[in-house]
Amino acid sequence: MEGIERVEQKDDTHLHWVADVGGEKREWNAEVTEQHPDERVAWRAVGQDGPNGVVTFHLTAPRLRRSRCMTRECSPCPSLP
Repeated sequence: MEGIERVEQKDDTHLHWVADVGGEKREWNAEVTEQHPDERVAWRAVGQDGPNGVVTFHLTAPRLRRSRCMTRECSPCPSLP
């Protein structure tokens, strides 16, 4: 995802994000709300300082997966090529 510098997993259900959003460094914490290994991860920002989102992974060929990220409440939203 464009702009994401790092995502740190704090425990099984909590993440810390660091991103460059529109030239500005932003950090926020998120809680994992749904997780299906190799298929889907959803999260919500803890507080109102970050976006909520979902990443889905799709098998496009043997041993090759493609991801798609959808976020809400983020301006501008990070995007995939």
